[in-house]
Amino acid sequence: MEFKEVQQFRQIWVWVLLGGILVLLSYGTFQQLILGKPWGSKPMPNLVLILVFLIVIGIAIFIAFIQLKTVIHRQGIKVNFSPLSKKEITWEEIAVVKYKPLREYGGWGVRYSFKEGKAFTTSGNQGIKIATKSGDKILIGTQKPEEAQKIISSIFFKNGE
Repeated sequence: MEFKEVQQFRQIWVWVLLGGILVLLSYGTFQQLILGKPWGSKPMPNLVLILVFLIVIGIAIFIAFIQLKTVIHRQGIKVNFSPLSKKEITWEEIAVVKYKPLREYGGWGVRYSFKEGKAFTTSGNQGIKIATKSGDKILIGTQKPEEAQKIISSIFFKNGE
């Protein structure tokens, strides 16, 4: 028995913001490089304009490929916020606690709170919160909380915890 989930950033506001910036930069780059008209009252040098354009495209591609992969299995929980961070927690380290992810972490992504520990989330307000026996606190966001709870309960109680 195993639980697997893969999540990505799919919030509309993220893509609208990045899309708007790319449209604006595309227009400015076209105007300045192709039409030969300076873009704005204090235009950037062409090389800087191209670099900014490429950086924004790079950020959009990076966000498009970020994935939060969660696997709950007999040995424990694996979380991979690819390509930024990986964590593997064995059942011997885990104590399950209640959580309030948005209040505690204030957003999505790989987040850190001095009080609440590390969070791996992409959207929503539901997740698996873990307090390890060593004192680390970890929140793993999920869009399938009922399935995750079912497998956690099944494995957790089979292991005699």
